[in-house]
Amino acid sequence: MKGLLRHIDFLKLWAAQTFSQFGGQVAVLIVPLTAVLILKATPFEMGLLTAAGTAPHVLLSLFAGAWADRRNRRSTLIRADIGRAILMLVIPLAFFMHTLNIELLIVVASLTGALTVLFDIAHQSYLPSLVGREHLTDGNAKLLATQSAALLVAPGIAGALVGLISAPGALVITSLTFLASAAFLAWIGTRELSSLSATAPPMLKQMREGLRLVIMNPLLRAVAGYQATSNLFVQMVIAILVLYCTRTLSISPWLLGLMFGGSSIGFLLGALSARRINDAAGPGPCIVWGATVMCLGFLAIPFASGAPLHAALIIGAGLALSGFGETIFLANQMSLRQAITPDRLQGRMNATMRFLTWSSRPIGAILGGVLGNALGLWSALVIGAVGMLLALPWVYASPLLAVRETPALAE
Repeated sequence: MKGLLRHIDFLKLWAAQTFSQFGGQVAVLIVPLTAVLILKATPFEMGLLTAAGTAPHVLLSLFAGAWADRRNRRSTLIRADIGRAILMLVIPLAFFMHTLNIELLIVVASLTGALTVLFDIAHQSYLPSLVGREHLTDGNAKLLATQSAALLVAPGIAGALVGLISAPGALVITSLTFLASAAFLAWIGTRELSSLSATAPPMLKQMREGLRLVIMNPLLRAVAGYQATSNLFVQMVIAILVLYCTRTLSISPWLLGLMFGGSSIGFLLGALSARRINDAAGPGPCIVWGATVMCLGFLAIPFASGAPLHAALIIGAGLALSGFGETIFLANQMSLRQAITPDRLQGRMNATMRFLTWSSRPIGAILGGVLGNALGLWSALVIGAVGMLLALPWVYASPLLAVRETPALAE
């Protein structure tokens, strides 16, 4: 731990990620609130909005991975932050010019999602070269702790900002956080060396190489299968959860912010304990057990009822339990992936995982909206929460439970 706390460039990366995560988490709540409160969006429109933000993760991931393996990853991170900062300003500008509509929100969500693809893949691929493989679990746990803190605090901030300066106005703050992230990334002193020569293979060949690595490795394949299946049903829930909370349960924006913020205690506890649990059980069992807890937590959501505060507490508790399991799962599977993958394939491995695991997200989001319209919001939530259990056979039928130590590099 002390090694990374004395690693100046890691601290700069950590600071950049802190600003980026806080801004991103504020936007995650404010953009759909803009659609619900200002544009009076329907369940189907909410599904389309959610799908617009996730579709680039399917359409661009493989290309972004090959790009990250042949470009300077830090420069990619900086440009993605600046681009997202500009896009966040489009919504308040359109609002004050009285031209804001759901179509514009969908376009902004799509473009922001595209830049987020580049940022996330470059970020995941950049960490191993910055801190070394021996510090990956510790580094990922610290970054996830920041993400958890953002999940804990940002929703409350978002709810307060919406009440004080309106949803579009709050996105100006989000823009500034992305710019701060870019500034810290530019401050990193370590110069990255490209793992590819000037005569790099064609993009298509590189993309196939990444696909082959993930599909042929049983550990990577199991993680990808679980995430692809669970993401389908998670997005069914996420696409209509804000709508269900505000319209069916009468949860106010500020209480909604507190609910999501309180639920993030689970993420924070998971991040703080990820390294200890890994040391005690090993990466494989942590991945399987974390996945199980994550699925069980979502089962609490459809049972929320009664007064708005009571309903918010039930949903918040379920999301907190799910968040604890998800963080244990994410920290260990990310470190396992990074440790067994050669540096020259980091971008393509991360991109292939993103492509395979996020392909189901737009489908789930649209399906949630369609089912919400056809069957009602509560019925759609039940289908999504129960359906998550279908993801567990991927990890229980794999060799993950036997993996007590990090395996050797995959080739």
